[in-house]
Amino acid sequence: MSGKNFIIAYNAFGREMKLSHEDYTSLLNRGFKFSKVFAEEAPTFKEEIKEKVKSDKIGVYLQRFVTGEKNCASDRIRGEWIIKNSDKFELYREGVEYKAVIFHKAVSQIAKTKETKILDICDAVWKDTPNFFKLIDQVDAIITSTEGLKRDLSKLTNKKIYVVDDGHDFEYYETREENTHTRKAKEVVWFGYAQNSNCLAPYMRTIKENGLKLTAIAQCPFPPIDKADKFVKWDLDTVVSEISKADFAVLPVNGSLKSNNKDITAYLSGIPVAKNEKDIIRLIDPKERRKDLDKSPAHRYNAKNIANRYLEIIDNVRSKATVYTAICGDYEKKREDIKVFSEEESFKRDVMNAKIYKVLSHKYVTSPYSIWLDGNISLAVDQSFLVELLGDYDIALFSHPHRTSVYQEHKEAIKRLPEELKPLMDRQIKDYRSEGLPENNLCECGVLIRKESPIVEEFNNRWWAEICKYQHRDQISFPYVWWKMQDRIKIKVLEGNVRSHKYFKYEEHKKNN
Repeated sequence: MSGKNFIIAYNAFGREMKLSHEDYTSLLNRGFKFSKVFAEEAPTFKEEIKEKVKSDKIGVYLQRFVTGEKNCASDRIRGEWIIKNSDKFELYREGVEYKAVIFHKAVSQIAKTKETKILDICDAVWKDTPNFFKLIDQVDAIITSTEGLKRDLSKLTNKKIYVVDDGHDFEYYETREENTHTRKAKEVVWFGYAQNSNCLAPYMRTIKENGLKLTAIAQCPFPPIDKADKFVKWDLDTVVSEISKADFAVLPVNGSLKSNNKDITAYLSGIPVAKNEKDIIRLIDPKERRKDLDKSPAHRYNAKNIANRYLEIIDNVRSKATVYTAICGDYEKKREDIKVFSEEESFKRDVMNAKIYKVLSHKYVTSPYSIWLDGNISLAVDQSFLVELLGDYDIALFSHPHRTSVYQEHKEAIKRLPEELKPLMDRQIKDYRSEGLPENNLCECGVLIRKESPIVEEFNNRWWAEICKYQHRDQISFPYVWWKMQDRIKIKVLEGNVRSHKYFKYEEHKKNN
């Protein structure tokens, strides 16, 4: 682009473009549509280029920037409503350097973005997106809307994946009509994308036989909803009012990959949800409808809370590692240097309440790396040094300073074990010996550096299963799980020991008086 004249044009999605006259003419000839066009003067092209504006906000790159779809549900409940309910987010703008960018679609723009990059998806888009896995190599983390999506995608990538629920703008639902649910149900509603209405087909007969009138709300009367008693064209401004006129919604389960956003929409519109034939019959009774509404989970989906969840994940992804411990029961709890978990009370023994945090790091840590420290161990250096220590391994820890095998550890550990657990440890060692567990891989688990990934999550779960099956001394079960997964997981044994290593400070456990 050269010369003094240039054109500012806005494409069909409202995105600003600066074009030379030649480029503008070329795009017109190729059928490109513009909503607005302005001709402006500029001294030279170089002076048109401005330095990026820096922002501490999160830019949200919506799906409609690519597809042009004006009424995209995911853009609304995972983008626009998040932005509306938190001043930490804004619609993505060219020329702004954000704290992070959330992409709703795997697009080439990801590769051009230098900031922290998050891909947020709510469908199995990898099945029909060209070069999907090449594109996501560029992102720092992935967010999905369901555990099902996370499960399936985890099989295909080692990227850290988080699950974040859809966020609903509670003010939007204030247009609903009040329904006191004091009469037998007469009207039901289905709503959504017309092409997804086939899940309703098996229930059309049940609806009719029970004297219920069906209203369908969609963009067009696609089968089977073309047989509904009433069809209403989807309109974002009136849909809540239309939904709330019914006594309950019929929204059958449409696969494990779909989020429950339609269920939450129904609840926030003041009506309960039938998922199957039994529910349809049950919810005819007004008492059942009121009971379902009383236990509705909708309050958890406030966009303000969901926005905070996004911020937590982004902060952790940017910080790269979470350094944490767990202190439960009669131990000192005053530690401000790292994150401390202490709320768990599911187990009778405090040692197990703390152990679950230690072992199942993927349940409680949202950063790409986790660094567990026993309650009596502190860092003497920045966390980044430990991430560097880990390198390309999945887990790093120290070898045991005094013993080399679980069989030696068994003889010492059982002396300090409660009497009721000693038979369990004996059986554990007998089982491991019969399976052929080698003798030379005993580790000390006071420090655990982990790269949070699907393989580490599997390791954690298997380790926890051994602890629950036998007893809580995790140094007995860690070598066993490592041995079982040795061909699939890379574990690094660090040189030296935690008591003398320059990266750590070690002190004996202190009991409260």
